[in-house]
Amino acid sequence: MLGEFASIGAHLEIGRKSVRVLGEPAIIPVTAPDQVAIIGRLQSGATASVFYRGGASRSNGFHWEINGTEGDLVINSPDGNVQVAELKLKGGTGADAQVKDIALSEDAEIIVNVPGGPAGNVARLYAQFAKDVQEGTHIAPDFARALARHQLLEAISLASETKSFQPIEQLAMT
Repeated sequence: MLGEFASIGAHLEIGRKSVRVLGEPAIIPVTAPDQVAIIGRLQSGATASVFYRGGASRSNGFHWEINGTEGDLVINSPDGNVQVAELKLKGGTGADAQVKDIALSEDAEIIVNVPGGPAGNVARLYAQFAKDVQEGTHIAPDFARALARHQLLEAISLASETKSFQPIEQLAMT
């Protein structure tokens, strides 16, 4: 959404050492990082910082601020599982002291009147894929984007292991 990373640094940590299995008395060790801190430079030259924490939040589960020269955008949700979350968009420009709700126009929605959550998100993704095929566009994620995400995840892991910034291999995205 903001462009690809040019270089990235990261710190991955296991904060919760064990978890209880839902509905059972069993406690198992945690083996995947649940604290992820990322900082990097985007291809545009802008700096990006990301912090991901596993587990439930008593506040917003997902909070993303984009601060620009002409205004700010805030995207949030009580659910931190962003791929299935009901996202709310707010923004402010100029002398606005606070961000305000921004409603999406109907033409910004691929499918209207589809409930949120996993099923609605999958329906919208397939609708965009069909539209891409019909119109020759490339908006829906494809295998090239999936490969780029895997390369980014590998760079994040390597940056954490080596405690050094890693350049990001860039793929041509059409």
